[in-house]
Amino acid sequence: MGAPNILALTPDEIKEMIDELQTQVLYFQAQLDQLQKELAKIQKPEEEAKIEETPATCHTFPLWDWYYCSSKCKCNAGEGDCDGDFQCNTGYCALDVGAKYGQNKWLDVCEEKKAVVTKPVSPPVVSPPVVSPPVISPPSKPEEPPAPTCNDSDWFGTDEKNYKKRLITEGSCEDETGSYPDVCLDEDMLRDYSCSLTRGGRSACFPTYYSCKNLGFIGCKNGTCFKTGALSLSLAEDNPSSQNILPGTKDVAFLKAKFVASEGEDVKVNSLKACLSGSSQLSFDIKLYKGEGEGTDVLVASAQTESADNCATFSVLNWIIPKSTSKTLTIKTDIPTEIDTPVTLSMEIKIDDLRAVGLTSEVALSVSGSATGNPMTVTVTLTVKTPEVLCADSDSGINEYVFGKITAQGGVTYSDACFLGDNLKEWVCTVSGAVTYKLIECEAGCIDGVCKKAGGNDNLTGVVCVDSDAGRDYETFGEVIHGSGDLIDEDTCQSENILRENYCENGYFKSETFECPSGCLNGACLSKTGLKNVENNLAFISKEISQLMERVKDLTPLEVRQ
Repeated sequence: MGAPNILALTPDEIKEMIDELQTQVLYFQAQLDQLQKELAKIQKPEEEAKIEETPATCHTFPLWDWYYCSSKCKCNAGEGDCDGDFQCNTGYCALDVGAKYGQNKWLDVCEEKKAVVTKPVSPPVVSPPVVSPPVISPPSKPEEPPAPTCNDSDWFGTDEKNYKKRLITEGSCEDETGSYPDVCLDEDMLRDYSCSLTRGGRSACFPTYYSCKNLGFIGCKNGTCFKTGALSLSLAEDNPSSQNILPGTKDVAFLKAKFVASEGEDVKVNSLKACLSGSSQLSFDIKLYKGEGEGTDVLVASAQTESADNCATFSVLNWIIPKSTSKTLTIKTDIPTEIDTPVTLSMEIKIDDLRAVGLTSEVALSVSGSATGNPMTVTVTLTVKTPEVLCADSDSGINEYVFGKITAQGGVTYSDACFLGDNLKEWVCTVSGAVTYKLIECEAGCIDGVCKKAGGNDNLTGVVCVDSDAGRDYETFGEVIHGSGDLIDEDTCQSENILRENYCENGYFKSETFECPSGCLNGACLSKTGLKNVENNLAFISKEISQLMERVKDLTPLEVRQ
């Protein structure tokens, strides 16, 4: 065969041919776009009929602003930013397509749901000067949608209420590629992941970006938008009513207040001040009780009123009130016995001195409302008010390191005693001869009615400690004489292998439990040495016989006959 006959073309002829081909390509592209639009109208006439015109005047932000679209002012196709299908007249919000419209790539834009059109398998064959039209194959039958492969833990629905709920709920999205937690990019911007369909019809995690501050929140923290909480104060429905009370009455409920935390966040009450009005220069022991439901109150703290303002300050409460809930606080006090004239008292929580913070925001919260209890009248009768009250204090006033007793009129005695853990109830005589007490917090602990001295016990405290088995000897039965010498505590077996061992530490009485390896019997751990066990049993039985003999001596002749 001979060589092919090649037609030589000049550069101008080549350029003219290229221009003609480009013109034809543009023509065919326009024809293809028109056919696709016609096909979309045929496939979805009902959806297009449902699209409503949205007045331009309803938008309060400029086009492409993060808040241009809303559920009340929906966007048309080609407008954004949108935060979900419910903000689009088209019923479809395309995610992260801003670059397609010459905007920020993270913008979401309302678009038409285009029908799937299968493009020609082969490009149109162009043979100058006659060009064949492109072959457009009919749309293929849509495949069955794949099973869901995406899960969003904080997806609650597409309506506006659930959309806001999603912003304040910490969550994550999982798909076939991994797990994507919601995160705060800074103090304002939240990146929230949710499930959406890809171009291939699969469900996958896609991010949406929100400015928490522009949505009315304080900021972004722990993967959520948050608002600071608030605390309101009022009287509880069962606040105590007015009543007449006598001097010396204990635990009188003066006020029951209700604290309500808003929906923003959990609230921690750090401190508050409770004040008595109408009283004189007397000192009152104010006690706070928090309600735990079903009529149960738990003591939170106690404090003495100051003479300057007659208020008790509670500075370290750390009382938690969960958001959208209410808690009650009851304030009680003892009425001093030295009140000798009628007086009307009322309790109030000073709102200006109430300090509370949000657990999430860690900022001080505003407190509103008020809580002032009903007036209580302390009445004085002739039987209470006496010209003279005999009172003798063995430790001569307030002396927390020395054990003492008060002897009042009629021979009634009141002994110093430990109260509520390491607090000491120190009994004293007033100037007028009445009996009262003062609560003292012991720094080194309280035992046998005295505060422990840091350097140990001495012969001035009025308390003793004598251990018959000389310390913590678990295999020897013993007893400890302590207090003012009138208290005796024996080592005892609390179970088959648990021993209660009593001993002296720094001159003060102390006890502990000990688990005996071989068991516990007659107030001592069983020893591997049989002789030791016999000695312990003899000591225990001897003690029991002595106690029995003392009982026999105290019996009257009548009791003996019986």
